[in-house]
Amino acid sequence: MTLAEKLALLVLVTCACAVVSTASPLDPDRYFLVEAEPRAQPEDYRLNDDVWPTHYDIEIKPYL
Repeated sequence: MTLAEKLALLVLVTCACAVVSTASPLDPDRYFLVEAEPRAQPEDYRLNDDVWPTHYDIEIKPYL
């Protein structure tokens, strides 16, 4: 490889790294503009007026 080819390759790799580093999904400007939503309450998991998911029926008992 000649010196010119090595420099061209170095420039290409540097530009590729710069493009990849700016394409973050966690863009700080957009990340802090998103408002956090509160966690869902048990009422939000209701399937019907009289039906609840089975994980609410679990009772934890201590070992005797």
